[in-house]
Amino acid sequence: MKIETLRKLTFTIILSILTFTQCKIFKQSNLDPNSELSNFLNLFRTVAFIDAFNGLSQTLMIVQINDSTGNPISGGEIVYSVYNENDENNVAVSDFGSTGNYTPYKNTLGANGRTILKFSERGIAEASVYRNPGDTTPIGTFRFRNYKGITIETFSFYSITGEIQVNVEDLSNYPNPMGSITNMVPIGTANGRSFLVGKIFTSSDGGSINGRYDNYILSSVDGVTYDQVIPLNVNEFTSSSGSKRTLHSAITYDGSLYVVFVNEVELDSGNTIIGNRNLAFTFSPSSSSYVAIDPIVITLPVGIQILNPITSATLRTYEHPMFPVGSRFFVVVDNSTLSPREMPYLISLTDSNQIDLSSPTYNCLRTSINDFSAYGKLTFNGTDYLHCPTSTMPGTTINATVINGSDVSSNTLTFSAGLNTINSFPSAFANQLIGIAIVSGSPRGSIFPTGSYLTNGANIPFSSNISGFTIPFGGAIPILRNITSSLDVGYAIVADNANLGSATNRAIVKFTNQLDTATVYNLPTAQPIFNENTTSHRQFHSTQGDLTYYWDALQTVTSPASIGNFRFFATRNIGPDTWKDVKLIRIK
Repeated sequence: MKIETLRKLTFTIILSILTFTQCKIFKQSNLDPNSELSNFLNLFRTVAFIDAFNGLSQTLMIVQINDSTGNPISGGEIVYSVYNENDENNVAVSDFGSTGNYTPYKNTLGANGRTILKFSERGIAEASVYRNPGDTTPIGTFRFRNYKGITIETFSFYSITGEIQVNVEDLSNYPNPMGSITNMVPIGTANGRSFLVGKIFTSSDGGSINGRYDNYILSSVDGVTYDQVIPLNVNEFTSSSGSKRTLHSAITYDGSLYVVFVNEVELDSGNTIIGNRNLAFTFSPSSSSYVAIDPIVITLPVGIQILNPITSATLRTYEHPMFPVGSRFFVVVDNSTLSPREMPYLISLTDSNQIDLSSPTYNCLRTSINDFSAYGKLTFNGTDYLHCPTSTMPGTTINATVINGSDVSSNTLTFSAGLNTINSFPSAFANQLIGIAIVSGSPRGSIFPTGSYLTNGANIPFSSNISGFTIPFGGAIPILRNITSSLDVGYAIVADNANLGSATNRAIVKFTNQLDTATVYNLPTAQPIFNENTTSHRQFHSTQGDLTYYWDALQTVTSPASIGNFRFFATRNIGPDTWKDVKLIRIK
């Protein structure tokens, strides 16, 4: 019987007894230990104990602590834990909660008196604040009730004592098993939603397998609350004799289904690749959360894998573009016999007729990672057309192939900038083409008209510059890495390196479907509060017309030493030259 059912039954019976029988005040010790009421009271306590023991839905909390005069307690120390039925019943504590009861944790407060706390149990959360590490007398304490489903809106303190002021800046409660996610990566936006891939590590029970990773796709309409959680049936594990790991593509939407590709790679004990499965997963916007989906197995030529399996690859697999083209999908696959290994392909989910776009038929470039940023799609009269570069950038002219998504026929065209230089291949936005051209020594966002896009051998000159779309680092070579959009607003991610983790300069440019004006966001070099490490353009995604930035980082735990740190996942909206308030992501 479920705990909630037991609770309701116990409450109903006790209420009936109190309502229909004569009541008197008594002590529990006065009851007949074999009576029904004693049995039900014991059952109620057992249910409460089980609930507390299994209550591992974790809560993360951003707190900022000041002294009584309002000055941040920088460098101070906070010790925190949860008191519940396990403590009442003298259950032994353990660092990782293996006994069902956690050791108190200890954090050091940052320069602004700020830290992130992690509570892994339900009950009364307690924290003591010390002016300096090693002090034995706290300068203040605070208490609140931690429970499943707690939110920043429903949060309240039981008490705050001493000479401290406590500001709870954000709070997020994670249901099981989401509180145990070990890493998450953004895989893009589709159909107005942002997506993450999350993995949960489960340690072994002592057999030959050291541990397994469960894979999930999480999606959100606002980039903060992830209300669709889809488990993927893949086999990822580690062992002494070998392992399997999974690599995920970006996500796309074909008008009815979300699609993501996965390479399930098998390795021997020396981490040499000995096999793989090429997989695709599809699910709909209405797919139920926490219901696992099975893969579609993709047939590829011998030696070709759906995604580059090398973890040291310059770009991770989810950073390459992926989108539907007719009944197929553009995917960057891997060929271990080539250098570079990446190849542009059109992949079918229903047959083995996979198309190599770097073949002489289409001649699409694959000579550098920059080339794949140039692959894009326009749609005319219901037919998708993919375009790819066939000559290198930058240049005063750039040659391209346009491929019909229905019959895979093709034509050629040339983009030209006259006396100017096209620095970044035109990218699709709102069925228009935007490129970066060097005009009078300044890199500018330029419009390339699409009227002759389908005419074989056409020359398309840039027609105008977008007012305000001026890249602020003109001395470098800016690359239009990606455009993320929602509603009628687009955000161009521009950097001087296709790998944002290696970029020296980067900026974001905001514009609308009209392409009449643009606003440049110069990202601050000093990213405040937390270590917001930008490594991928997928960390920037647009939902509801706004730009959201996602990252994950580690919060240091100074004690117990075996913990070391815990991972947190956060987001913030970005405005012109500003980083807005941090939000911990929510998972339902």
